[in-house]
Amino acid sequence: MAAPKSTSLFHFTKSLEALESIVLNGFYPRLNAEDVSWVEAGSVDFVVFPMVCFCDIPLGRIADHVDFYGEYGLGMSKDWALKNGLNPIFYLSSTAAVAKSFVTAIRAAVRADEEGEDKDESAADHLHFMWAHSKPLSGRMVVGDKPVTKDFYLENEWRYVPNLAGFRRGFWMKRYEDTAWREEKNNKLQVEAVLRFTPSDVRYLFVPRDADIPPLVDFINTRLAAFPLADLKILLTRITSLEHIRKDI
Repeated sequence: MAAPKSTSLFHFTKSLEALESIVLNGFYPRLNAEDVSWVEAGSVDFVVFPMVCFCDIPLGRIADHVDFYGEYGLGMSKDWALKNGLNPIFYLSSTAAVAKSFVTAIRAAVRADEEGEDKDESAADHLHFMWAHSKPLSGRMVVGDKPVTKDFYLENEWRYVPNLAGFRRGFWMKRYEDTAWREEKNNKLQVEAVLRFTPSDVRYLFVPRDADIPPLVDFINTRLAAFPLADLKILLTRITSLEHIRKDI
């Protein structure tokens, strides 16, 4: 029987170029618009949080996840994740008392912010930070400008939400829709909040097919030459194809 959770944290993306960028530079947090209509906080349907998302889904049930998010990815050690402040998100049942208390606090903070009555920015920021780590058991997410219904609880999600001085943990959609503003914030995150790792932190490097392995090997050998040769040899052993894994699960 498959283990309920993996001992690694996975992050998947849709292209080899994106995977190579992560291997070379680290994980860049970016602003993401989250559907928060489940909170029913007045006119607020989306809130924007800076984050990088991971999951600890066991490989035995990874197929649906990679079909949705992409077939290129990394598996990182949980020691690395804990050292860098990653945390599992809070899944809230709409009928639970704790969810009702959380939603009540969020609604009060939203009203105060909209009405300009938020006198304690620190308290609001901490509440936004908790909000950035929460989801309902199921709900909507936007993919390619279209809403998609997802069972979030099955995703075993962890998040890295950066803690930057002077950078709020949550923003309203009207700011996010300003392309210049959004790029300015994403560039700041890229410079000041990159989530770095070394080859020894990597447990898996995933590509879709066996035929995709040689280009990644070439990239590692040419672009990561600054790392010790022993580290690169270990990193090369982490490469595997989903095509190969699917034969055994």
